[in-house]
Amino acid sequence: MPKLTNRAIERAEVLPKTQLLADGEGLYLRIESNGTKTFCFRYTYAGRRKLMALEPYPVMDVAGAREKVIELKKLLAANKDPLALAEEKRQELRQAITVQALSEEWMTRFILQRYARPKKEQHFLECDVLPVLGKLLVTEITPRHVAHVIGKILDRKAPTKANRVLSVLRSLFGYAVEHGYLAASPVMMTKKGAGGAERPRSRVLSAEEIKQLWTLLDARKNRKNWRAKIALKLVVTTAQRPGEVCAMEWAHVDLKARIWSLPAEITKSRRAHIVHLSNLAISLLEDAHSLTAGQRYVFRGYGSDGAQALTVSALTQYVARALKAGKLGKMVRWTPHDLRRTASTQMANHGVYPHVTEKILNHSMKGVLAVYNLGEYLPERKAALEMWGGVIEEWTSQIR
Repeated sequence: MPKLTNRAIERAEVLPKTQLLADGEGLYLRIESNGTKTFCFRYTYAGRRKLMALEPYPVMDVAGAREKVIELKKLLAANKDPLALAEEKRQELRQAITVQALSEEWMTRFILQRYARPKKEQHFLECDVLPVLGKLLVTEITPRHVAHVIGKILDRKAPTKANRVLSVLRSLFGYAVEHGYLAASPVMMTKKGAGGAERPRSRVLSAEEIKQLWTLLDARKNRKNWRAKIALKLVVTTAQRPGEVCAMEWAHVDLKARIWSLPAEITKSRRAHIVHLSNLAISLLEDAHSLTAGQRYVFRGYGSDGAQALTVSALTQYVARALKAGKLGKMVRWTPHDLRRTASTQMANHGVYPHVTEKILNHSMKGVLAVYNLGEYLPERKAALEMWGGVIEEWTSQIR
């Protein structure tokens, strides 16, 4: 009897009843009356004849089917039933982990190992992903599920957040693929299908706006907000990230040496960083020291006994409320991170060289500078921050 060939399979006549075409060694092609063609393996195990469906043609071709039969015969030689093993595998797939379990593993083994402040990823998961997908099996997730999650965010008119959540989903299911939970990621959507292209933020506060901000922050009517008030001032004074200012620890601050040393594990760049403290920065930290000396964090979280630091969201909400209430006049919207850009831009406007500013910001050098310029420019950074602190004091001196 002639063996099967791909060409013969393509030309095989479809009959009103199911037919089996033999290839040899237990391999058959089953042709259904509806035209479906499936490779099968016929064998005997424990005295019983069995027929095991493999893959349909052309998903599997003749060569692939023969290789599969060789693998199955090895199982038989080891006294293992191929059909029983296949059923066990299907049962395992049915018991695959949920998206909730996957997200917990992803946070523990991936995010917490790589991100200094992973709260945003945790927030996106808890608020936008898990309420929709958490109870589903990872193997059940399709591109339509992903579109549903993103669509709910777009319905709230939050395109930027849609992009962030899409990035989280891409990372989460990319992890699932890399660790064997999935063969391919269901996240097919691009940023174009989510929130679209984002314009880079360019908000920089002017000297007059910094005066307005200082006027608000110097108000003593609501002393319970002292953390947000001092933290916001330190962001613009030191040009550091709001998250790093909020998480500032007294163990990293030397008021006498006028140095704030950030360990690599708490910086976004994962590089240790030194920030020189100007007279203004020292004054602000002395105010905080009178309130939290002896505690771990310079700014303990609201409602916290000191075990947790102030959050960036607390700063963001403080600014948003002030803008909405008109406490900053008709000032155009800005966020705490814009204060860092303000400091960088204003230092440049006052003659600080770009490479010095980049080092103050703890940015990585680009291009050839990254290879050939390994200087830290500590004296220049110290002078720049002292100058910038003096500029702020000059701008705000009239309101004191």
